[in-house]
Amino acid sequence: MKGYWQLPHDLHGAILRRHDVSGEQLRVWLALGALTVGYGKPKDTIGAGQIADFCGVSRRNVHRALGALTRKGLAGARMTGPRRVERWIIPPADSVNGDTGGSVKHSVKADTRGSVKHSVKADTLQDSKKEDTPSTTARKVNVWGWWIDANRDAGRPEPLKAGPDLGAARELGRLVSVGNVSEDELRRCMALYLGDDDGFLRKTGHALRHLSGRINAYRAVMAANEPPTLDRAFVDDLERDAAEGSAT
Repeated sequence: MKGYWQLPHDLHGAILRRHDVSGEQLRVWLALGALTVGYGKPKDTIGAGQIADFCGVSRRNVHRALGALTRKGLAGARMTGPRRVERWIIPPADSVNGDTGGSVKHSVKADTRGSVKHSVKADTLQDSKKEDTPSTTARKVNVWGWWIDANRDAGRPEPLKAGPDLGAARELGRLVSVGNVSEDELRRCMALYLGDDDGFLRKTGHALRHLSGRINAYRAVMAANEPPTLDRAFVDDLERDAAEGSAT
């Protein structure tokens, strides 16, 4: 199989430091990168069967891994037609100025342990302080269930229903119900939060009550990584290396 993927050291280290990424998910992520960036494409229409054949993971488990990677903000996907899905990888947030092949720049800085710097205050909570009207409370959301899913995906034990964390879940549910944050965004924020190697979060066990103050920082990370594109210089390097290889 022709094609190759130059994996920068900071990106390589960043994905390996993600404690919430299982070995199977890592294999699928690397396979997706090889099948897209490895062929000079930032994204491509790729089926689960192709990924399964490439990395030796069953098709069923590929689907599960892709879903988990998407929720963790490490992969993207969109339907382009009947049974056609366009997919791409997203570099981990803590690959400082890293990319998938020399092109993706991160506007959100991270320290060497991968903890996101919180220069943006959590203004997403401001609107939640207002009195809810009947129209905003009509939609019920199960944030605690999403939190359980996120912990399971990260290979962590099911969280205990502690009072402060249950209150945080209700507060986050109000954010979703009034449209301040979408379900997909919150689920991805949860995945980033559980993968954040910040010392305070590790000490407190990544309790849900500390997530709300970091949502904007994680949303900025996701916005900075949507979706990767290849710059002209990188494409030229690929073509030149390919030409030199064929000449020899």
